[in-house]
Amino acid sequence: LYQTAYIGRRVGEEQILAKHKAVEDCRKLCDSYRSLHDIISEANELEVINTYEVNNSMALIENASNIKAIKENLKFIEEELNKHDLTQIQSYEQRISDITEDLEQLAKEKEDLLIEKGNLISQIKNYQEEKLPKEQCAANERLERLENMYDGFFIDEIGNVEYQKLVDQGKTTIEIVTETKVNLSKAQYLANSSKSAVIRLRKDYIKDYRLSYDVDSDDNDVYDNELNEMRDIKLPQYQLAIDDAYNKATKQFKDDFINKLRTAIETVESQIDELNVALASSTFGNDSYRFLVRPSVEYRKYYDMIKDDLLLQVGEDDSAFVEKYKDTMNELFQQIVDDGNNDKKNNELIANVEKFTDYRSYLDFDLIVTNKETNEEQRLSKMIKKKSGGETQTPFYIAILASFSQLYHANEEGNIANTTRLIIFDEAFSKMDPTRFKEAVRLLRKFNLQVILSAPSDKVGKISELVDETLVVLHDKNRSFVKLFDKE
Repeated sequence: LYQTAYIGRRVGEEQILAKHKAVEDCRKLCDSYRSLHDIISEANELEVINTYEVNNSMALIENASNIKAIKENLKFIEEELNKHDLTQIQSYEQRISDITEDLEQLAKEKEDLLIEKGNLISQIKNYQEEKLPKEQCAANERLERLENMYDGFFIDEIGNVEYQKLVDQGKTTIEIVTETKVNLSKAQYLANSSKSAVIRLRKDYIKDYRLSYDVDSDDNDVYDNELNEMRDIKLPQYQLAIDDAYNKATKQFKDDFINKLRTAIETVESQIDELNVALASSTFGNDSYRFLVRPSVEYRKYYDMIKDDLLLQVGEDDSAFVEKYKDTMNELFQQIVDDGNNDKKNNELIANVEKFTDYRSYLDFDLIVTNKETNEEQRLSKMIKKKSGGETQTPFYIAILASFSQLYHANEEGNIANTTRLIIFDEAFSKMDPTRFKEAVRLLRKFNLQVILSAPSDKVGKISELVDETLVVLHDKNRSFVKLFDKE
């Protein structure tokens, strides 16, 4: 860098010295050219043919005189060669040629290998003296950094074990590093997504409960502390309150709702028995009628719970009943109590309340018709769609008359039986034939009921023969009046 100066005080001195050196070099070159010129000049002064050339020419002339003998010798040799098989010689010559080529190729390969060996030795020396110590130092630094960064238990029990598994699977270190980086990227993405989800949940939480917690905090301590307080302190208190409320609700459900249903069912069963008593002595032609009430097939488990004698236990200890029908009560609760589920429609809930609070939902009713001559029984539920209008009307009026008879205490004595016993029918027995109609009126009298029948005027002839008194309502322009009907 400092051989030639271009600026400063030494510029002039350096240039002068350089010029002197150039002049000296030119002088030496001139001396060399002068010596060469002297030699060439001396050579130009030599003879055209020197002695050596003359001797060489004489030797060629002398050898030329021996050409005839040489040719005869060559001819003799060729004749001798022709007498022998030269194929093997040619084969040997070819083999020699091939071996020579192989030797030349091997020599070339040997030379290349020697060069490669020298390069490898140089590389090995370079690795041993420079790269290996450097990589060893870097590896030691990484190992120290890993030991400081990760727990020893994680390294020994998890990290090295997982690494060895990948090595046993035949994966190289580069493949393991590449795969680990990909998995790390996925894990970081999932971690970021999870953290975003946690932050959203934290925002919703502090918004719902009007809190001032840090939503971006890396740790979850404040939320964990609140969870622990809620779970370990408040939740047990809430659970006690819930259990107490549930026990009270269960007791109230049992004492009020179920008991009322049981009372209603027992009452209707008793009323059915009374109706059957009223019907036992009454017939409609050859048919007698009897009401049948049974537990509903669809809601039999509810009926069994309602009718269980455990319900009649006196005192606070009703654990046996609650334990036995816990699931059934919960199922019935869900049918009639709003659980806050938006999917459950209001109308459906109202319908369930009406259905499950009605004692009739837990019972199946039927009317048994018995023919006294054949003693054959038929159920109204099965024959109602097969019979004619008059035949299906008959059981209906039987049920009505029996119900009124039971309501008015017609079969009892004393003051309780002192009732009006009034029934009003509008176009009653309209689908019955005359025979059935007569039987119906006869049954009315047998039940000791006071009946008022309203019917069209075209039926006055049939009805007037069966009743005590007939009144006809007449219309005359703008007025109406009632006349006593008399056949005569």
